[in-house]
Amino acid sequence: MTTESQFPRIGMRNIKTGISAALCALIYELGDRNATFACIGAVFGMDSNLQRSLYTGGNRLIGTVIGGFLGMLLFYLHHTQSSLSIPFHLPLPLFLLAGVTLLIFLCQLLHVTGSIQAGAVVFFIVMLNTPENEYVSYAINRMIDTGFGVLMSILINDLLSVEVLEKLIHRWEKGHSKQIKHMKKANGFDRWLESYRHIPEPMLWDHHHGRKDEGNKDN
Repeated sequence: MTTESQFPRIGMRNIKTGISAALCALIYELGDRNATFACIGAVFGMDSNLQRSLYTGGNRLIGTVIGGFLGMLLFYLHHTQSSLSIPFHLPLPLFLLAGVTLLIFLCQLLHVTGSIQAGAVVFFIVMLNTPENEYVSYAINRMIDTGFGVLMSILINDLLSVEVLEKLIHRWEKGHSKQIKHMKKANGFDRWLESYRHIPEPMLWDHHHGRKDEGNKDN
Protein backbone atom coordinates (compact mmCIF):
# COMPACT_ATOMS: atom_id res chain seq x y z
CA MET A 1 0.00 0.00 0.00
CA THR A 2 1.43 3.38 -1.00
CA THR A 3 1.65 6.46 1.17
CA GLU A 4 -0.84 8.21 -1.15
CA SER A 5 -3.49 5.56 -0.53
CA GLN A 6 -3.01 5.70 3.24
CA PHE A 7 -3.69 9.40 3.72
CA PRO A 8 -6.62 11.39 2.28
CA ARG A 9 -5.55 14.72 0.91
CA ILE A 10 -6.74 18.00 2.38
CA GLY A 11 -9.41 19.32 0.03
CA MET A 12 -11.18 22.63 -0.39
CA ARG A 13 -14.13 21.75 1.82
CA ASN A 14 -11.75 20.99 4.65
CA ILE A 15 -9.98 24.31 4.17
CA LYS A 16 -13.19 26.33 3.82
CA THR A 17 -14.64 24.80 6.98
CA GLY A 18 -11.54 25.75 8.93
CA ILE A 19 -11.57 29.29 7.53
CA SER A 20 -15.27 29.74 8.41
CA ALA A 21 -14.81 28.53 11.99
CA ALA A 22 -11.64 30.60 12.46
CA LEU A 23 -13.35 33.77 11.21
CA CYS A 24 -16.29 33.17 13.56
CA ALA A 25 -13.86 32.75 16.47
CA LEU A 26 -11.98 35.92 15.50
CA ILE A 27 -15.10 38.05 15.17
CA TYR A 28 -16.55 36.77 18.43
CA GLU A 29 -13.25 37.30 20.24
CA LEU A 30 -13.22 40.92 19.09
CA GLY A 31 -16.73 41.24 20.50
CA ASP A 32 -15.77 39.46 23.75
CA ARG A 33 -18.38 36.76 23.11
CA ASN A 34 -18.20 32.97 23.32
CA ALA A 35 -17.82 31.56 19.79
CA THR A 36 -18.67 27.93 20.53
CA PHE A 37 -22.05 27.81 18.80
CA ALA A 38 -20.95 30.05 15.94
CA CYS A 39 -18.11 27.63 15.19
CA ILE A 40 -20.50 24.69 15.42
CA GLY A 41 -22.82 26.49 13.01
CA ALA A 42 -19.91 27.04 10.63
CA VAL A 43 -19.28 23.29 10.53
CA PHE A 44 -22.99 22.56 10.17
CA GLY A 45 -23.33 25.00 7.29
CA MET A 46 -20.38 23.95 5.15
CA ASP A 47 -20.92 21.63 2.21
CA SER A 48 -19.18 20.84 -1.05
CA ASN A 49 -20.58 23.84 -2.94
CA LEU A 50 -22.72 26.94 -2.44
CA GLN A 51 -26.00 25.32 -3.49
CA ARG A 52 -25.60 22.45 -1.04
CA SER A 53 -24.49 24.86 1.69
CA LEU A 54 -27.70 26.84 1.24
CA TYR A 55 -29.69 23.61 1.55
CA THR A 56 -27.86 21.88 4.40
CA GLY A 57 -27.11 25.13 6.25
CA GLY A 58 -30.77 26.12 6.04
CA ASN A 59 -31.77 22.71 7.37
CA ARG A 60 -29.42 23.03 10.32
CA LEU A 61 -30.65 26.52 11.07
CA ILE A 62 -34.27 25.31 11.09
CA GLY A 63 -33.27 22.52 13.47
CA THR A 64 -31.57 25.01 15.75
CA VAL A 65 -34.72 27.12 15.92
CA ILE A 66 -36.94 24.10 16.61
CA GLY A 67 -34.55 22.76 19.26
CA GLY A 68 -34.21 26.15 20.88
CA PHE A 69 -37.94 26.79 21.24
CA LEU A 70 -38.63 23.23 22.39
CA GLY A 71 -35.86 23.63 24.94
CA MET A 72 -37.37 26.86 26.25
CA LEU A 73 -40.86 25.35 26.49
CA LEU A 74 -39.86 22.13 28.25
CA PHE A 75 -37.32 23.89 30.47
CA TYR A 76 -40.11 26.17 31.67
CA LEU A 77 -42.52 23.27 32.27
CA HIS A 78 -39.88 21.25 34.11
CA HIS A 79 -38.95 24.08 36.45
CA THR A 80 -42.48 25.38 37.08
CA GLN A 81 -44.42 22.12 37.40
CA SER A 82 -44.53 22.47 41.19
CA SER A 83 -46.69 25.57 40.75
CA LEU A 84 -48.99 24.02 38.13
CA SER A 85 -51.00 21.85 40.57
CA ILE A 86 -49.50 18.63 39.15
CA PRO A 87 -50.01 15.86 41.75
CA PHE A 88 -46.56 14.34 41.12
CA HIS A 89 -43.18 15.63 40.00
CA LEU A 90 -42.09 14.55 36.51
CA PRO A 91 -38.34 13.82 36.35
CA LEU A 92 -36.04 15.54 33.86
CA PRO A 93 -35.45 12.41 31.70
CA LEU A 94 -39.15 12.36 30.79
CA PHE A 95 -38.91 15.93 29.52
CA LEU A 96 -35.83 14.99 27.49
CA LEU A 97 -37.70 12.01 26.03
CA ALA A 98 -40.66 14.21 25.12
CA GLY A 99 -38.43 16.89 23.63
CA VAL A 100 -36.41 14.59 21.40
CA THR A 101 -39.56 12.82 20.23
CA LEU A 102 -41.22 16.13 19.35
CA LEU A 103 -38.05 17.42 17.68
CA ILE A 104 -37.78 14.42 15.37
CA PHE A 105 -41.52 14.49 14.63
CA LEU A 106 -41.47 18.19 13.70
CA CYS A 107 -38.39 17.79 11.50
CA GLN A 108 -40.04 14.89 9.70
CA LEU A 109 -43.28 16.86 9.37
CA LEU A 110 -41.39 19.78 7.80
CA HIS A 111 -39.28 17.44 5.61
CA VAL A 112 -36.03 18.69 7.15
CA THR A 113 -34.66 15.52 8.71
CA GLY A 114 -31.16 16.89 8.24
CA SER A 115 -32.06 19.37 11.00
CA ILE A 116 -32.42 16.75 13.72
CA GLN A 117 -28.80 16.67 14.93
CA ALA A 118 -28.42 20.45 15.07
CA GLY A 119 -31.77 20.81 16.83
CA ALA A 120 -30.87 18.13 19.37
CA VAL A 121 -27.60 19.90 20.22
CA VAL A 122 -29.39 23.14 21.08
CA PHE A 123 -32.24 21.35 22.87
CA PHE A 124 -29.93 19.42 25.19
CA ILE A 125 -27.75 22.46 25.88
CA VAL A 126 -30.80 24.51 26.86
CA MET A 127 -32.28 21.73 28.99
CA LEU A 128 -29.09 20.63 30.73
CA ASN A 129 -26.76 23.61 30.81
CA THR A 130 -28.83 26.75 31.33
CA PRO A 131 -29.30 28.82 34.52
CA GLU A 132 -32.96 28.80 35.51
CA ASN A 133 -33.39 32.58 35.23
CA GLU A 134 -31.61 32.88 31.87
CA TYR A 135 -33.06 30.10 29.74
CA VAL A 136 -34.94 32.37 27.29
CA SER A 137 -32.02 34.69 26.51
CA TYR A 138 -29.62 31.74 26.47
CA ALA A 139 -31.68 29.79 23.92
CA ILE A 140 -32.18 32.83 21.69
CA ASN A 141 -28.47 33.65 21.78
CA ARG A 142 -27.60 30.08 20.82
CA MET A 143 -29.93 30.29 17.81
CA ILE A 144 -28.35 33.58 16.76
CA ASP A 145 -24.82 32.21 17.19
CA THR A 146 -25.56 29.09 15.15
CA GLY A 147 -27.20 31.16 12.44
CA PHE A 148 -24.15 33.42 12.28
CA GLY A 149 -21.87 30.40 11.80
CA VAL A 150 -24.09 28.97 9.08
CA LEU A 151 -24.14 32.29 7.22
CA MET A 152 -20.35 32.55 7.52
CA SER A 153 -19.94 29.14 5.87
CA ILE A 154 -22.31 30.08 3.06
CA LEU A 155 -20.34 33.31 2.49
CA ILE A 156 -16.96 31.52 2.47
CA ASN A 157 -18.34 28.82 0.17
CA ASP A 158 -19.40 31.53 -2.26
CA LEU A 159 -16.17 33.53 -2.06
CA LEU A 160 -13.96 30.43 -2.46
CA SER A 161 -15.99 28.61 -5.11
CA VAL A 162 -14.20 26.80 -7.95
CA GLU A 163 -15.31 29.49 -10.41
CA VAL A 164 -13.84 32.28 -8.28
CA LEU A 165 -10.59 30.37 -7.77
CA GLU A 166 -10.26 29.77 -11.50
CA LYS A 167 -10.74 33.49 -12.25
CA LEU A 168 -8.05 34.39 -9.72
CA ILE A 169 -5.69 31.80 -11.18
CA HIS A 170 -6.24 33.07 -14.71
CA ARG A 171 -5.57 36.66 -13.61
CA TRP A 172 -2.42 35.49 -11.86
CA GLU A 173 -1.27 33.62 -14.96
CA LYS A 174 -1.60 36.70 -17.16
CA GLY A 175 0.79 38.63 -14.94
CA HIS A 176 3.51 35.99 -14.68
CA SER A 177 6.05 34.42 -16.96
CA LYS A 178 5.68 31.12 -18.76
CA GLN A 179 8.36 29.65 -16.51
CA ILE A 180 6.27 30.30 -13.39
CA LYS A 181 3.16 28.83 -15.04
CA HIS A 182 5.16 25.77 -15.99
CA MET A 183 6.32 25.43 -12.39
CA LYS A 184 2.69 25.56 -11.21
CA LYS A 185 1.69 22.82 -13.63
CA ALA A 186 4.68 20.71 -12.68
CA ASN A 187 3.61 20.86 -9.05
CA GLY A 188 0.21 19.41 -9.96
CA PHE A 189 -1.96 22.39 -9.01
CA ASP A 190 -3.92 22.28 -12.27
CA ARG A 191 -4.67 18.60 -11.80
CA TRP A 192 -5.72 19.25 -8.19
CA LEU A 193 -8.15 22.01 -9.23
CA GLU A 194 -9.57 19.87 -12.05
CA SER A 195 -10.12 16.92 -9.71
CA TYR A 196 -11.87 19.26 -7.26
CA ARG A 197 -14.21 20.42 -10.04
CA HIS A 198 -15.29 16.85 -10.75
CA ILE A 199 -16.04 15.78 -7.18
CA PRO A 200 -19.35 13.86 -7.25
CA GLU A 201 -22.25 15.34 -5.27
CA PRO A 202 -23.15 15.14 -2.49
CA MET A 203 -19.75 14.86 -0.83
CA LEU A 204 -19.14 15.10 2.90
CA TRP A 205 -15.72 16.03 4.27
CA ASP A 206 -14.06 16.04 0.85
CA HIS A 207 -13.03 12.87 -0.92
CA HIS A 208 -10.47 10.12 -1.09
CA HIS A 209 -9.54 8.87 -4.56
CA GLY A 210 -12.96 9.86 -5.93
CA ARG A 211 -14.98 7.64 -3.56
CA LYS A 212 -18.00 8.96 -1.65
CA ASP A 213 -18.04 8.82 2.14
CA GLU A 214 -21.17 6.73 2.56
CA GLY A 215 -21.11 6.96 6.34
CA ASN A 216 -21.79 10.66 6.61
CA LYS A 217 -24.98 11.26 4.65
CA ASP A 218 -27.66 13.51 6.09
CA ASN A 219 -30.41 11.63 7.87
